[in-house]
Amino acid sequence: MYNPPLDAGSRQLDLDLPDPTDSTLGLLPVPAAVPDALAPLRAKIPWLRLTTGFLAVALIGSVSWGYLTSQSLDRTRDELAATQQTLSSTQKDLASANKDIGDLESKLRTSQARAAGLASQVSSLQGQVQNQNACISALASAGLILGDAYVQLSVMYNLSAEGSVWSDARGARDVADSAAMDAYFKAYQAAWDGNYATANSWIDRGNAQVRLSNEYLAVMDAEVDKMNRGLDEIDALLSQYSTEDLAICQAQPASAGLST
Repeated sequence: MYNPPLDAGSRQLDLDLPDPTDSTLGLLPVPAAVPDALAPLRAKIPWLRLTTGFLAVALIGSVSWGYLTSQSLDRTRDELAATQQTLSSTQKDLASANKDIGDLESKLRTSQARAAGLASQVSSLQGQVQNQNACISALASAGLILGDAYVQLSVMYNLSAEGSVWSDARGARDVADSAAMDAYFKAYQAAWDGNYATANSWIDRGNAQVRLSNEYLAVMDAEVDKMNRGLDEIDALLSQYSTEDLAICQAQPASAGLST
């Protein structure tokens, strides 16, 4: 049986034809007209070639796409694994950061509470400082008062000290009183002896010394009045010191200082 060759991509047909190269065969008579049985197939061959070409291209593209897709999937899987590892590490870092933040917030609350306590203590100390400043100011005023009182006491002392007006008047009065007593004694003696004129003369002398003593006494009384006024001023100064300035300082609380 002889099957003539077909073009690539054509379907093999089983035809019962004699082999023209067979030498045992004689020359066959050529039929007058043989129907072309391959005409319909030949008409379909270009379409089959085109379809086969498209299928081959599609197959090659499908294989290539599958290979590329597999490679891309592998890379994506690797990248996803790396991303998951990075995410796990990031989550651990985030958990650690959250813990650190929690610790810092706790320390911050503790520091804020301590700062509030210190602010309260500072406010209290500032109040005490203000009161102490008031006390210092009062003591300074009291110092002035005591200074004035000391000056007044010095004046009082000088009013009655030796060499003062009061001291000199007292000495002169003592002399006048002594002279008056002596004159009155002599007047008594003269009268006893009957010398009345002499007695009257001594009486006049005694009376003059009494008048002089009274004059010195008036000077002394004037100086005593000065002393009494000075004592009143000293009492007023000391009263201000004890009832006002000293009372302010006695009301000051003891300072406890800052607690850490």
